[in-house]
Amino acid sequence: MSPLVASILVRADEGDEERGRDAGGARAAAVTLAGQWTKYALQLASLVVLARLLTPTDFGLIAMTTAVIGIANVLGDFGLSLAAIQARQLSQGQRSNLFWLNGAVGTITALAFVPIAPLLASFYNDPRLTLLTIALGSSFVVAGFTTQHRADLTRRTRFTSLALSDVLGQAAAFATAVLSAWAGAGYWALALQQIVFAVVSGVLVVSWSRWRPSRPSRAEPMRALLSYGGSTFLTQVVNYISANADSVLLGQRFGATVLGFYNRAFQLVSLPVQQLASPLTRIALPLLSRITEPAELTRVATKIHAALLWALLSILSVLAAMSEQVTSVVLGPGWSAAADLLPILAVGGAFQVLSYVYYWVFLATARTGLLFVSELSGRLVMIAGMIVFIEDGPAAVATASAAGTALIWAVGSFLTVKRTGIDPRPLLLTSARIVSAVGSGFLLVRGCMLFGLDIDGWLGLVVYLACWLLGAGSIACAQRASRLELQGVVVLLRRR
Repeated sequence: MSPLVASILVRADEGDEERGRDAGGARAAAVTLAGQWTKYALQLASLVVLARLLTPTDFGLIAMTTAVIGIANVLGDFGLSLAAIQARQLSQGQRSNLFWLNGAVGTITALAFVPIAPLLASFYNDPRLTLLTIALGSSFVVAGFTTQHRADLTRRTRFTSLALSDVLGQAAAFATAVLSAWAGAGYWALALQQIVFAVVSGVLVVSWSRWRPSRPSRAEPMRALLSYGGSTFLTQVVNYISANADSVLLGQRFGATVLGFYNRAFQLVSLPVQQLASPLTRIALPLLSRITEPAELTRVATKIHAALLWALLSILSVLAAMSEQVTSVVLGPGWSAAADLLPILAVGGAFQVLSYVYYWVFLATARTGLLFVSELSGRLVMIAGMIVFIEDGPAAVATASAAGTALIWAVGSFLTVKRTGIDPRPLLLTSARIVSAVGSGFLLVRGCMLFGLDIDGWLGLVVYLACWLLGAGSIACAQRASRLELQGVVVLLRRR
């Protein structure tokens, strides 16, 4: 997908200044996405292999723990990494103060999980979670003390170093998990996977950054950075709670096995989103933050938005259309319960992807308070719906999550993003155009299934994928803007 992003960011008929900005964004996108898709391949391989070595209960136990203790990542960051990336000027003293603050919060949070662990085990009524919580909590110390090194590499556009640290960390974690699972470690193999990734990638980031903090200084102006970070932090906390309430509620009500099925379906949807949308923030935020003209901000944001949608909505459409075949091929036998959840979760993932551009624009324009307000109603609806419908099972919880995400998109599209000064109409038209294409692929596949074309396994995946390409491709080729984007991909591939 990196050629797609790069080609959409660069257009031959634009002015020199615009080409210079977009070419830099395209190079950053190419490097970042190459690394992220390599990491995605490793994570997908991990998903395939470990699903055959471990049980749904093993995955459920880890999901129970990480759904709660993962808040330490948000607490340890405190929105300060985004504050450092977004700042136009950042002194050595300011950066050092942010480093020590991140490290202190990460350490305190990790230590806090020692007394919290028995309470968490009691909440889930599973004593195995006590040691598991303490072990996983230790990785947040590393995360806290490496946050500003990652921000430093991002500010200096050292995207190759960032990509390599993630890929090598993921490779080490994958090898550790597979060997541990093969040796019979059970759910501890998944715990080791997370710890090894945090340590290896963190050590590499610190080594390659070569930035070293100085002593904390009270003389440095920190108010603006802390204010930006605090506003972003509130949004991140609400986002985290709403994104993990499903795992907490399902684990407490139905236990580790049911949560394990839900978690694997959720991972199939979230992995591609995490590996493309989240890392693109490293590129989009510095790029958009330097733009002061609303028209130019709209133009660049629309380009990145189009690239993101083509990549991720295509994947989510395929997952929703071929849920049984994907589950059978990727997870193997014994995971059919996850297939029923996949289409619902994919719809929620699609609305999340459609909303990502608003998140970037709010951060780039330093409208973090508006970001919080824009997402709050949808997050509250999401959490309330999960609580109300928990007794109806995982499918109802997934539906509540998708409904809340759809509301976030609607509020951003029609009420709040225009208050940043950009014109939302090009974004909405781009969304409608790409949704119509990938939606046509989905409808053609489902139509074939409805009228008797029922094929399982690898063969079904190949046949239905061909049907999807026919449906999506025919609509895309009929759209002038889509043709130009796809032609750009061909040109870029020929140059390589």
